[in-house]
Amino acid sequence: MEKPSIHNNKILDYFLAEPVREYIEQTYYHRINVQAELDKLVHDEGFMNNMYNHIALFSDHGVIHVRDVARRILDTLDLMHGVHIAPRITYRFLTMKAYGVMTAYFHDI
Repeated sequence: MEKPSIHNNKILDYFLAEPVREYIEQTYYHRINVQAELDKLVHDEGFMNNMYNHIALFSDHGVIHVRDVARRILDTLDLMHGVHIAPRITYRFLTMKAYGVMTAYFHDI
């Protein structure tokens, strides 16, 4: 299987339906990306007055972050299957992966 790139979400769509994934990304994670854009921060008095508590310092928790966490869960499960995780039949292992991707998408909301 081809390693997914940051922009290739087919592997994630296999485990979490694309409309659901995109809804979560746009509703929750994209907001963080927008709030942390430099042109917005320059004019944001809240950032200038209290930058240590501003969302911009947590901007790594945007869309790319959640996709990366989800992919790393899939990679970790593949590496651990039959080693640190007891071997499962295909259906059960794919269910674990789907649950892992879903958990990744909800972990920072």
